[in-house]
Amino acid sequence: MAPFANIRVHSRFPFRGTADPVNYLAHLCLSDGSPDSILGNFLGDFVKGRPEGRYTNAVVRGIRLHRAVDTYTDAHPAVCRAVARVDASRRRYAGIAVDMAFDHFLARQWQNDDAAGFAALRRHAYAVLRAREDSLPLRLQRILPSLAGDDWLASYAELDGVCLALERMSRRLSRANPLAHTADDIERHYHALQDDFEAFWPDARAFAAAEQRRLARSLPGG
Repeated sequence: MAPFANIRVHSRFPFRGTADPVNYLAHLCLSDGSPDSILGNFLGDFVKGRPEGRYTNAVVRGIRLHRAVDTYTDAHPAVCRAVARVDASRRRYAGIAVDMAFDHFLARQWQNDDAAGFAALRRHAYAVLRAREDSLPLRLQRILPSLAGDDWLASYAELDGVCLALERMSRRLSRANPLAHTADDIERHYHALQDDFEAFWPDARAFAAAEQRRLARSLPGG
């Protein structure tokens, strides 16, 4: 993403505010698992400007972690390789496609290795959001019934779920776009993208852990 300076993919998708945010699962996994951290990491794609003073420090740490992870992700060599695999005619939407592909690989791995733990984390995350629904931004309130009721996080484990998510986001954009067709790129380069994810994910986890420690020092307390 960063090395492709002529491609507008940051901040995560080209028409911010018109499509559903993506890579929910990665951000949930990189949170510390507490309700405030889960909430903050979900809010990262919805809250504009400085969150300090608007939320507790614990929630702000989650928002700041989300933003730091996004910046780190955009510059990671494995992510840049993954972005380059998307057809040039759809490269503007490559960041979304790669986010969805990486959440797919994460969900599939988690489902295969610890299905019960994966289900428990999803239930916990949905419960956190529902418990604080009245305080959520309106855009998140609007998608929450579908996010939780249709269990989007579980659906990412199947390619059909990824294709559906891309189609849903494509329809919500305000202009005609090829976003749904990036599913073809994911299928065509599936194994290469999986290799990209496996090269990226351990680094992302290490970065998030270090960033959590830094944020705990700079924004102590709850």
